[in-house]
Amino acid sequence: MLPNTSASSISQLPVNKCWKRGTTKKLIQSDQTICKQNLEVPGSFCWHHGRMGRKIACELLEENGQFLVRSARSKLDLKIKTVLSVKWNNRHYHFGIKKIGEYFTIEELSFNNIIQLISFYFTTKHPLTRQSKAVLLQPLYRSVEAEEPFILGGVLCLAVACAVVIFIYFFALK
Repeated sequence: MLPNTSASSISQLPVNKCWKRGTTKKLIQSDQTICKQNLEVPGSFCWHHGRMGRKIACELLEENGQFLVRSARSKLDLKIKTVLSVKWNNRHYHFGIKKIGEYFTIEELSFNNIIQLISFYFTTKHPLTRQSKAVLLQPLYRSVEAEEPFILGGVLCLAVACAVVIFIYFFALK
């Protein structure tokens, strides 16, 4: 935490409009309040891109200060980690968001959840790390259109799997 701040004051930071998406896929404007459910699930926010590799994140981040949050598999322990990717001074940085106890951190400041972490660094323009000095200036919102082929692909795979099971079951009865 910053000196002279408390967890409650950081949780009261205004959330940038268009950070929360509802079930109707419309962007919902939110100023001060975020429901607890959305605090626990960063995927409900426009800047969270879900599972994405480092290379694709670099291709998407074109402007200095542009950022996104993604999930990626760690090469060390093969666990899925949350990563904050940002372009700064024409370089791409990928910061693993670590969970230490009940708090989330990148370097020295700790937050109750990932939403508070992103909100703090975005609204205060505080550098993410002392070494990189990277600052969050502009979220890169995920595109609903880009998600549709993956959703369709998942539905098709499920349909094929069901057809195979029905086919095997049908011929097993004969």
